[in-house]
Amino acid sequence: MAWAVNMTRACKGCGSTRALVNAHVLPHAFYARMAKADGALQHLELGRYRKKSWLGFYDPEILCSSCDNRLSILDEYGAQVLLTSFDEPARFHRDSVGRIVAIDAAHVDRDRILRFFVSILWRAALSRKGPYRNVDLHGVIK
Repeated sequence: MAWAVNMTRACKGCGSTRALVNAHVLPHAFYARMAKADGALQHLELGRYRKKSWLGFYDPEILCSSCDNRLSILDEYGAQVLLTSFDEPARFHRDSVGRIVAIDAAHVDRDRILRFFVSILWRAALSRKGPYRNVDLHGVIK
């Protein structure tokens, strides 16, 4: 879910001219899980200084609040499935040595989780900020 309203421009989601919001490409729930003890993520890029981020990386130039809110439904599902639903040891199938060889994902709505992954790729391709500036889907997703 986005948090601040920025300049008025064409939303890359719906195409209408509206105030855009600080839209996360990767949902904030994933950043919270990856953050270091001080609550910050380390952002490293070749040839650039290290940056700290407490909120994750967002782009204020891609989505209006309406489009961002629609995608947040997918983000919530993706976070629920990927960050919590596999915490149960019973979901992991191991071989005789104890290595994980399969994961039971029968509880996952395949279409919803695929839409979640595609929405992240789409937002990354729209963004020209930070770690996403070089993502190019070559016109596959518009």
